[in-house]
This record gives sequence, structure tokens and C-alpha cells, in this order.
Amino acid sequence: MVAVTGFIVVANPKNLVQRVQEMEYYGAFGFAPKMMVNINGIMVIPGPMSILKKKEVMEAGGFDENNLTEDMEIGLRLHKHNYIIDYCPDATIPTEVPDTLMKLYRQRLRWYRGTIFNLDKYKSMMFNPYYKDFGMFSYPSCLFYVVFTILTFGILVYYLLRDLIFKLQILLLGVSAYSMGYFEYMDFSSMPVMFNSSFLVFFLVFMALWFYYMGFSVRQARAKLGLKHLPAILFVIVIYPTLISAFYISSFINEFLGSGRKW
Repeated sequence: MVAVTGFIVVANPKNLVQRVQEMEYYGAFGFAPKMMVNINGIMVIPGPMSILKKKEVMEAGGFDENNLTEDMEIGLRLHKHNYIIDYCPDATIPTEVPDTLMKLYRQRLRWYRGTIFNLDKYKSMMFNPYYKDFGMFSYPSCLFYVVFTILTFGILVYYLLRDLIFKLQILLLGVSAYSMGYFEYMDFSSMPVMFNSSFLVFFLVFMALWFYYMGFSVRQARAKLGLKHLPAILFVIVIYPTLISAFYISSFINEFLGSGRKW
């Protein structure tokens, strides 16, 4: 074992943008590492507070100071050397977070470009049994998450546009029928039903898992949620996944085009 990470939490959130990140951090640094540490699956050594053994880190090459996400790069490099990264959930570390959407976008553009770059840099670990659980599960899971997030946004935009066009066609058809005096003869019962029961089942299952995931993380952080967190929770459920997907799309485009990397 050459590194130990802790539970990173948002310090003194004051507005909706920061409270949304507070919810995000509970899950990202609570439930997720608590599960992944059992298979040596922690991939990132967070910058706000981690403890590393200097000798082993220097032998592995030290930090890559030109990397956009050096905390992820050093984590992957230590796994490349078959070292173990541990997790101490009792160590709660507060960190400052962006307080506007534009600052959040700039931060995530750096984070997600760094993720894409480092996953490509260490792609030799993908499904490589030499790296045991990390190579066979942890690394592929992270890659799958990135690809899934990008594809989800594309699919969502496609269906939203298709649904919008369909509704506009129905509206125009109704206006045309009304203006020509045929409105009372139209059979609306034959029109497609927009409600999708399979989607509802998926959504309810997802929500049940999310609330369990979040409840576990909040208890682990010894925190309490109140009514003031309700807008942030609703934002995380309804809007934030799409926003994160959009950030990933932008990061992928910037990385693909090779635009300058900067903090």
C-alpha cells in the first residue's frame, strides 16, 4: 500500500451550484470508494488531501506536472506498478468548489479532458489479467462510464428533438383540421401514446438505487440533509446528469481537436 485517500466533502456550500456539488461529492467520495477499495479499485488520489509514500511514488516517476488531472494520472501509474491505494472514510476533508456554472464548466472541462487523456494513456491495462481486479473491472468500469455518459447525451438530444418534431406535427395537424372544419371528425384515440411504461420502471429502479447510494454516503459523512437541500436534490436528479453529459461532450471535442490544455 502506497497511498491513502479520504472522504472529500464540500466546504460551506452557499448557493445552489455548490449544494449540487455537495450531493455529488457525497456519492463520489462516499459510497463509490467504499465499495471499490475492496478490490483495489480506487483510481484517483484526490488533491485536497491524500497521503502517499514518497519513496515508492518517486520510484514510479513522481507526479506528471503537465497533466490536467495529475491526481488521476498518479493513481493509474501506481496501479501500473501493482501498488495498492487504500481509503479511510473516517478522514473527512473539506474542499472549496466552484460557485457559478461557468466556473464549474471550466473545472469539469479540465477534469474530463484529463480523464479521457489518461484512460487512453493507460489503455494497456484494459481487461489485462496482470492487473487483477483493477484491470478486469475497475478500469473498464470507468471507461464504460465515460462512453455511456457521452452516448446518453447524444441519444437524449435525438429523442428530445424527435419528440418535439412529433408534437409540432400534431399541433399543426390540429390547427389545419380546425381551420378546415374537420376537427370534430378526427380520431385522437389512434394517435401514439407518449407515456412509456418501460422508461418509468427504469426511472423508478434508478431512483431507488440512487437514494440508497446517497443515504449510505450521507451517513458515512456523518452529515444531515434538510429542506434546504431539496432544490439541489431535484436538480441532481432532473438536470445535472444531462449537464455532466454536455460537459463530457465538450471535453471530448476539445481533446479530439487537440486544443490547448490549461487549468
